[in-house]
Order: sequence, then C-alpha cells, then structure tokens
Amino acid sequence: MAYPKLFLKKGKEGVSAKRHPWVFDGALDLGRSKDVPAGPVVLCSESGTVVGTGTYNTGSAIAVRLFSRGALELDTAFFCERIRAALAMREAAVLDDTDAYRLINSEGDGLPGLIVDHFAGHLVVQVGTPGMAMLEK
Repeated sequence: MAYPKLFLKKGKEGVSAKRHPWVFDGALDLGRSKDVPAGPVVLCSESGTVVGTGTYNTGSAIAVRLFSRGALELDTAFFCERIRAALAMREAAVLDDTDAYRLINSEGDGLPGLIVDHFAGHLVVQVGTPGMAMLEK
C-alpha cells in the first residue's frame, strides 16, 4: 500500500536524525502536505527523501509518530514481528514472582500509541492515538 507523503520543512531533516519517534507539527511543511488525512504516512525530507513511516494526527502538536526509519508496510507481519520482539524482551526481564507487567510499551517497543498490560492472566489494551486506532481496524 502506498501511504500519503508528508514533507518536512527545509532544514528540519535533523528532527529524524536524532532518532526520536515524534515529529512536531512545526517541523512539517503543511502547505505542501495540506490534503494529507490523518492516518498512516510516509515522512519525507524537503527534497523528497524518505525519512520514515508513521501515523499522522492532524489535531495534535505531536503530528507524526514514527514506526520506522525508511519506508515499510504497516501490515499484519509488521505488527506480529514487533509484538514477538516485545514478548521476548519481557520474557527475559519479568520476574517469575509477578503476575502484573507492561507487555507493550508504545514507542519503547516501536508501536507508538499502543500499550498492553498483563494482569493476572488478562490483557488490558490501551490505544492512545488516532493513528493507532485507525490501524487496529
């Protein structure tokens, strides 16, 4: 699937170089990207080079939450891979004497806007961004 492109303002490419998964609305060239709807997007530099793939929220100062550097498909295989990696990390870190822990920690596990907690054999899911809510459907 080809996602709409959002463009950074000239000189804002360094936003991505710092490896932070958030891009604030002030870094976007909204004149060039004015018709881009909320949801999955490809973030590009002013020159058109792909910076990353994420979700765009038109109503937030945190306009883009990146899933990756570079282009990728936010499909079932992607989510399975990220969830498996989170599970493996928690299995290695969670003590045997607890039945409550955070299984998926949003940006920390490369899944911005998704939190999953484990409580006594039950999972509690919190979808905290419109972009993630759009992807869950």
